Amino acid sequence: MGLDKFRVVIVGGGPAGLTAAHALSKAGIDFVLLERRPAVVEDVGASFVLEPRTLRVLAQLGLLSQVSAISTDFDGSCAMTKDGVRYSESALIKMNKE
Repeated sequence: MGLDKFRVVIVGGGPAGLTAAHALSKAGIDFVLLERRPAVVEDVGASFVLEPRTLRVLAQLGLLSQVSAISTDFDGSCAMTKDGVRYSESALIKMNKE
């Protein structure tokens, strides 16, 4: 099989799969992304935290400005029971940024 028939199969449309798809697209490599859910993005109330090494990759892919435009800073966390009782707090994220 020649390189003109080469195609990458990406299984999963999570952050790693979408990053791989974008990188392949930028490189002009044919790919197909397989995802079992009906939508890649679901509004289920979860957070998505990006660490410095991930931000570096997004910058290299030319995506950092778009991500920054729709993001917010995360300075700490608070864990609560299902009854709303606070049992843990952490400012570790904020300390890592300073």
